[in-house]
Amino acid sequence: MDELVAQGIYDSRAAAVRTGLEAVVDSERRRQIDRAVIEGYRRIPAGETEQEAAVASLRDAILDEPW
Repeated sequence: MDELVAQGIYDSRAAAVRTGLEAVVDSERRRQIDRAVIEGYRRIPAGETEQEAAVASLRDAILDEPW
């Protein structure tokens, strides 16, 4: 942490710790959302229409990539 502060990446050790804690909290929040989405699909699985829309969306996203 001291090196990050010395490099000017963080203003202080406390700021570095705060950023780390925020990352942990955000990560857990995202995990909770992921679990809720998965549970929702387990209760009500996607139908054929939703699956086709998902595949079409993926194809569009791949075609939009600047390979």
